[in-house]
Amino acid sequence: MFYTRLLLALCAYLFIPNLHAQSIADTTIYIMAEQMPQYPGGNDSLLREIAARVDYPVQCSDSNIQGKVYLRFVVNTDGSIADVHAVKSPHPLLSVAAIAATKGLKKFAPGLQQGKPVRVWYSVPVNFKVKTSVTGSVADTIYEVVDEPALYNGGADELATAIAKEMVYPREEFQNGVHGQVFLKLLINEKGEIQSTTVSKSVSPGLDQEALRIVKRLKGFKPAIINQTPVKSYYSLPIDFNLHTVEHTLYFGSAIGLVSLQSTFATTAGATDNRRKFLFYYYNGGYEAYSQFIVEKMIYPETAFKSKTEAIIKVNCRINNELKLEAVKVLNDPENVFTNEALRLIKLVPPFNEELRGSTFLKDTLPINVVFVLDKRHSWGQSAQKDEKEADMLVEEGTGFYNKGKYEKSIDYFSAAIRYYSLHSKAFFNRGVALLKLNDKQGACEDFRTAFLLGDLDATDAIKQTCP
Repeated sequence: MFYTRLLLALCAYLFIPNLHAQSIADTTIYIMAEQMPQYPGGNDSLLREIAARVDYPVQCSDSNIQGKVYLRFVVNTDGSIADVHAVKSPHPLLSVAAIAATKGLKKFAPGLQQGKPVRVWYSVPVNFKVKTSVTGSVADTIYEVVDEPALYNGGADELATAIAKEMVYPREEFQNGVHGQVFLKLLINEKGEIQSTTVSKSVSPGLDQEALRIVKRLKGFKPAIINQTPVKSYYSLPIDFNLHTVEHTLYFGSAIGLVSLQSTFATTAGATDNRRKFLFYYYNGGYEAYSQFIVEKMIYPETAFKSKTEAIIKVNCRINNELKLEAVKVLNDPENVFTNEALRLIKLVPPFNEELRGSTFLKDTLPINVVFVLDKRHSWGQSAQKDEKEADMLVEEGTGFYNKGKYEKSIDYFSAAIRYYSLHSKAFFNRGVALLKLNDKQGACEDFRTAFLLGDLDATDAIKQTCP
């Protein structure tokens, strides 16, 4: 009996450390893995199975509560799922129904990192749509959720071209350095006509008015469709005003299009020296000194370092009474991997010069970049500018091949641009668009997410349309 107990104790001593080591390894959850988890039959099969299991809550369907629930869960190393939760939902009851629909799903092929199974976060949308019989009253209803969204006649490329041709940058805004994206909300009726237009996100009165003027010159749309019948729907349209170039990478409705259109504004005799328009003119040493300070003080997030993830985190800030940056909101870190460190660094940044008190910056909310870079060549003051310029040229060439329908060739050029400059959000976004043309939704989704993490806030629509 003594020897039996001794043997059991010895076995426990020998095996417990291995089990403990395994549990430690399993605690790492990857946002992106070298090979993402795959559901049997692909993502379309996953969506169909969840849709078939959904039990639409009567309280919601009777109240016409509909929309998408975005679920997030962990795919374990054995392919099972855990920690299922809703990150965005129109109603709590829909969240519960969506989560319940994931029970009993088949196992995934797990994600792989360096050839080994790892735990990976996975997201999937669950669509709740109230079925309606289309009658004569449909013309009076404006639909948020449709079978086929409204689409500009000629597609996204034609829309981008039309906007670029029509745009006249307001002189006052250009000379005063005012720029940004004006977001418009269009009501497209069942005939494809623009019934009304409102500004949903303003930049300035001049840019807002120019955006509204451009829309009036656009030709018609193809209306949204429900049950093969045209219906009224809303359509979101961002119009980008860039000080130096008019440059559009647009995606609308169910189609995602890539266009690179440039029309350089010549400096007029009346244009003024805009150096004082830039915030870091008032910082000792300028933007270079700020960037060096961030690099020196940065503690790279462990999870991001292990997954070799880089980011350009945009933080909306204000200037406080001490002339220091004060963070308001992080704009592009959905997984909160970089947020804590970005906020810590912002808080450490030394104050600006006293001269800043006489500027308009004290009244504004300002987007500040915190750059997390692993490739030290791309740190400020080294070869970053040269590499970025080379990457810009490759992206331009890749865009040319894309517009000729040579998608695989364009991908080669976008990939080469990324190798030159790993922080090039446009190269990632454009490669994602090209991958979509080759029906590689997973690859496109990964590139769109990377572009968003590198500061391309407009990639959110592409992520919603492409990613699970």
